[in-house]
Order: sequence, then C-alpha cells, then structure tokens
Amino acid sequence: MSITLDYRILMPVLASYSEKFVKQVLLAEAAHNAGINIQAKSSFIEALKVPLQSAKIFFGNYAFVRAGGEQARYNQICIHLLRDGFKWQDSELFYREFVQECRNRNIGPNERNNRGVVTQGYKAHIQNQKGWLFVIGEHIANSHQVGDIFCKLLKIKGIGSKIAALICRDLVWVFDCESQITAFESPLLQPVDTWIWQVCKEFWGDIETLKKLTKGGVFWLLCV
Repeated sequence: MSITLDYRILMPVLASYSEKFVKQVLLAEAAHNAGINIQAKSSFIEALKVPLQSAKIFFGNYAFVRAGGEQARYNQICIHLLRDGFKWQDSELFYREFVQECRNRNIGPNERNNRGVVTQGYKAHIQNQKGWLFVIGEHIANSHQVGDIFCKLLKIKGIGSKIAALICRDLVWVFDCESQITAFESPLLQPVDTWIWQVCKEFWGDIETLKKLTKGGVFWLLCV
C-alpha cells in the first residue's frame, strides 16, 4: 500500500480522525461521566458551567489518566460518590470517603498520587458558583494564554504535564480559541506520555540531558 504526502489527500484523512475522536471519545466520555447528553461544543460548555457536572467530568475524564489510575477505577469511585451531589463541605471528608470506597472495593487508595488531586479537585468545584473547568476555560479564552493555567494545574499533586496538557487542550477546543494561542504556548496543548520519551531516546541518545533541562516538561517539543 502506497502512502501519499499530498496535503489535499492527507489533511482530510487526518481531519476525519479528529472528528471521530471528538464524537467517539471526548464527547462520549464527558456525557457518560456527567450523566447527561453532550453532542457538541455548546452542550459541553453548558455542562462545564454546572459545578457538579464539571466535577464529574474532571474526575471522570482527566484526574486519573495516568498509569494504573483508570484501571483501578478511581474515576468511577469519585463519580459514584458525587451521585447525590456535594454532600461534603470539607474536601478532606470527601477524600476520606474516597479512601473508604476504595477499601470497600478492595482497591488501594494510592494516597501519594490521589490525595492532592481528589481534595483539590473537589475543593475547587465547591468553591465556585460555576464549574471549575468552565472558570479556567473561560480564563484561557479571554486571556488567549494557557501557560498560567498549565502551571496551576501542575501544582496539584497527582497532575503531571500529560494531564495538564489534556485539560488545556480540551478547554481550548471547547472554547474555540485554538487560533489565538501563540506558537510558543501551543506545545502545552500536546499530551506527552512517557512512551514518547522512550522513543526519542532511541533516536537521540542524549535525550535525558534535554529532559533534565526542561524538567521533564513538554517544552522539549520546541527543541527536538
């Protein structure tokens, strides 16, 4: 089978992959986690405005997208706990309930990686009149910048550069402001997994030096 680099052929094919991802993954997962119908950007934004739905999407779509996180079903546990709304005024109480539910299901709570993202994710949503994901998405849309939000996300223990980039990427898409993000910040919209580092190491033996210089962040894309 021959492979063509003709952009007139290649771009429509790539665009079709993107459209399938939006419908079959992004919107479908958000709808499933929030428990409502989400079929377009407009309905996604409306869902993010509601703190409870925003919290479910945050925990379901993003908070545990790391090695072992989804397999352990931490996302489902958080959504299960939120079925009756924000019953806990204190985020630490919510975390304790999370730990108890993990134990009820014979799952290790993984305090090192989960305490921060569970407590801070819950706290952020109960502190805002609008959904936290909507608030930070609106900030990106108004400021045309993602760097400050990306750095704030990284301060939450349990969220690394991959998850931060996932959140920023989807918010930029749903708020339709990708064209306003500068080329310098656009790498922050690219979720980079550890597997990419390993591939780069095969092609460039000194990748570890660059990784140290960039503190393991996605800015390596500007240099490779």
